[in-house]
Amino acid sequence: MMESAMTPEEFVLLMKGKRRRIVYTKHSAERAKRRCLPLFVFENDLEGGMPVAVFEQESETAHERKFDIYYRQAGDFFHRYILCTNESIRLITLMRTSKNRQKEISKIR
Repeated sequence: MMESAMTPEEFVLLMKGKRRRIVYTKHSAERAKRRCLPLFVFENDLEGGMPVAVFEQESETAHERKFDIYYRQAGDFFHRYILCTNESIRLITLMRTSKNRQKEISKIR
């Protein structure tokens, strides 16, 4: 599977370059509820936040881009989102990162 880093600034420009509606998969809505991570947190991060790390992944669907994105929360904690984008932004899943992943991402910024 291909994964390549993208600068957070490039990602923000991509997201702000075109107005897209947000679509939640059944999985992402279930995970948000189970992990006590309200969907508005994702919306706020996407609308006004600057990610600390962005990785573009290979998408299974043509004409679609897939991203693994990390936004800093309090201290060295991060929220991780996997989303696909084309005409809309489709949230695949969301989570708080693991301790090991937090250490790796903390070193990036």
